[in-house]
Amino acid sequence: MKKLLVLLFLFVVVGAGLAVCGAGWMWWATPPGQSSPKVDFDVPEGASLGAVSDALASKGLLRWPLAFKAFVRYRHEEGKLKPGTYELDAGMLPREILAKLVKGDIKMTSFGFPEGINVWQLAERVHAAFPNVKAAEWKAAMTEPRNLEGLPAEAKSLEGYLFPDTYVLRPKATLPEIISAMRKTFERNLTPALLEAGAARGLSKHAIVTLASIIEKETGRGEERTRISAVFHNRIAKRMKLQTDPTVIYGIWERYDGNIRKRDLQLPTPYNTYLISGMPPGPIANPGRASLEAAVNPRPGNELYFVGKGDGTHQFSSTLEEHNKAVYEYQVKPFRQRNRR
Repeated sequence: MKKLLVLLFLFVVVGAGLAVCGAGWMWWATPPGQSSPKVDFDVPEGASLGAVSDALASKGLLRWPLAFKAFVRYRHEEGKLKPGTYELDAGMLPREILAKLVKGDIKMTSFGFPEGINVWQLAERVHAAFPNVKAAEWKAAMTEPRNLEGLPAEAKSLEGYLFPDTYVLRPKATLPEIISAMRKTFERNLTPALLEAGAARGLSKHAIVTLASIIEKETGRGEERTRISAVFHNRIAKRMKLQTDPTVIYGIWERYDGNIRKRDLQLPTPYNTYLISGMPPGPIANPGRASLEAAVNPRPGNELYFVGKGDGTHQFSSTLEEHNKAVYEYQVKPFRQRNRR
């Protein structure tokens, strides 16, 4: 009789154990629901396993948080959950969720901006991609001394030193993280070779970036960059004023409405190159690699002027007489013809 009771007890225990294991396996291998739209799930820095498990359950991403905690501890992965924002859905298995959290397979945001954008234009773009960074905070950060550390002493702003590129960052990237990524990419692109080429022409690092930013704003045509660079180099060598509209616009940026007027050209600002000699005190936009290269490698020649043709290209001239003819041909005459219609 005793043997029978022992066998019966063992049968019940083993059966119960198998049932528990089976239930555990079914839980581990079965998602809590059908696949659904992705859910952003945050694992805060320093979050406990219990807090993460409960949060997963509250979002419908997990059944039985106690079982999840037990399995994580069984696998010795309690301290391996990485903080960040994850894309999860109810169709994922608990083991799949755990694998993502342990691997740190966090959701990333792709953010990019083109050459020639200035820091004020960047404010809204950054906020749109990273809502936790307010436009006002971005603007204020552009001149904060701690953010300018490592830049040339002449640099009073981050303008010019944030490299135009595509960045892949976490959705809740902080303002310092974003600035750091852009500055590091800038430093990789303004190479020692470019700095050396600039120095050979008497250009400091800050001067290279400033000139490159003007070139960037004057043309989007790659084949014209070195030629426009040459015009500015030639004018500087002859102590002629640069007389470039984009610098004037930058000097009146807060009230610029898309049109530059005669009175704007006569308004004294540190950036009005119709009035000041040489280059403005700093960059007027964030230049790309091609413009940085053009700034230190101008095309050989003696051209001193250029005027837009109205199709995105420019007519270059070596004398004022040639330039005046070009201005009439490409600016004055078309304007008069439009007004006759």
